[in-house]
Amino acid sequence: MGEIQTRSWRSAGQKPPLSAAPRAGRLGPIAILCGMALLAGCASPKSDKGKSKPVITADFRPVGKVAMVDGPGHFVVVSFEPGAVPKAGTQLNVYHAGGKVGEIKVTGPESNNNTVANIEAGEIQVGDETRAN
Repeated sequence: MGEIQTRSWRSAGQKPPLSAAPRAGRLGPIAILCGMALLAGCASPKSDKGKSKPVITADFRPVGKVAMVDGPGHFVVVSFEPGAVPKAGTQLNVYHAGGKVGEIKVTGPESNNNTVANIEAGEIQVGDETRAN
């Protein structure tokens, strides 16, 4: 019968058996993925120190609504919030569904929150919105 060798492969100066070799084939990709995840988590977003931020300001210009249109006379009656009626001579743009459709010039007379304006340009309809230039 043969004798079982109990010597270690390390003490004998031999190469290790294949089963004892480290499993680099499986560990390598996992280690790389873990390293990439750690580095990505530590990355900080770039700062915006050199960039200017947009400034948003409120528009407090009076907004009116066309209450009546007199086509043959080329004038309109515009209704405003109380106290927001523009003075005679003020140029106003007229908008329909967000797009500019004309221009008017306030002429007066003024009564309560309504005023009269001449149609300078465009096709204006009842319900259109007016704003100062």
